[in-house]
This record gives sequence, C-alpha cells and structure tokens, in this order.
Amino acid sequence: MKTVLILSADGGGGHISAAQAITHALPEFDVKTVCTFDTVLGKTDPLSILTGNRWNIHHFYNYCLYRRWYPLVNFHEPVLWYLKAQSGRIKRMIGDYIDKTNPVAIISVAPIVNWIILQVAQERNIPFIMIPTDLDSSLFLPGIKKPSYSKLRVCIPFNDPQIHAYINKAQLNEEQLVVTGFPIRPDFQSSRFSIN
Repeated sequence: MKTVLILSADGGGGHISAAQAITHALPEFDVKTVCTFDTVLGKTDPLSILTGNRWNIHHFYNYCLYRRWYPLVNFHEPVLWYLKAQSGRIKRMIGDYIDKTNPVAIISVAPIVNWIILQVAQERNIPFIMIPTDLDSSLFLPGIKKPSYSKLRVCIPFNDPQIHAYINKAQLNEEQLVVTGFPIRPDFQSSRFSIN
C-alpha cells in the first residue's frame, strides 16, 4: 500500500482534526500523520532546548490559548526568524524524514514551515498539498512567493475575497489553488449529531 504523509501540528487541535478527516478520506492509502514540530523537528524547538524538554512550542501555544493570552499566541515573528536562521538544518531533517517514510504525496496542515516542506517535496518530485486550517492562511504561506512547482496544491475552503487576499501575497498560479471545503471529521457527519 502506498504511503501518504500528513505533516500536522499540536497547537489548538484544529490541525489534528483536519488530519483525521483527511486520513478518513484516503482509505486506499497507508496514511502516516506526524506532528511536524515534535516528531520531525523536535531537536530544533528553542523552547524545548531552553526548558530541558519540559515545555515545547505547542505546550506554550496551548497554554496561552487556555489563559486567553491571544497577543502571545499571535506573536510569530521570533519563531519565523528562528526557522529562517535554522532553515538549512530543518530542511535536512524534513528531507531525512521524508526519505525514511517514502510517501507518494505530502499533505501539510501545519503552519509556518511549508516553504521548507515545498523545497524538499520539489527536490524529490513528490506532490505537495497544503491545507490551511485557518481562514487567514498567512501563517501557512511565509516564505512562499510565486512558486513554480507544478505538483503544489493549496486548498482553500471556499472562494472569498478575504481568503484570496492572504493567498494572493504568495502569488500562486491558478492551477495551484483548489477550492475543496474544510476537511470535516466523519464524527461530525454521523448520526450522533442531531438538531433534535
């Protein structure tokens, strides 16, 4: 059975739900879902390094959500700066993981590192599908500008001027943008959900 690799995140829970829905939609594949930041890039997490593995960036993010410290949740510039500074090392780590899992496609529901995943996928000629889990897809697209890779697809939930405003900054071509709807878990569609 061919493998599809889903790169996810543990921040907030929406990424995990999307990954589960996508897994359910692909029964003909061996779908492997991993947390990009913990499983693939764990050794580069600056918070984990500073706290001796007691906290990681996801623990901090979820803690801030729980405490409603939204300004800290949305303070991504230092993380982006750090990822850019470590991009060579991160690219090697993602490449090694992809080589080990040997997927026929890579799907990302993870934010922030997609420009590096795109480079690795393109070098290996593997289709790369990015599915932003937020209407504001700006955290999924940093570092991506006018990509030429023909096997890149960015999925959006619906056509909307505000969604396109974020996407347009990346200057994707028409073939790279696909309207798919949000990935919804089968649990939601089951008979357990009822208005009555």
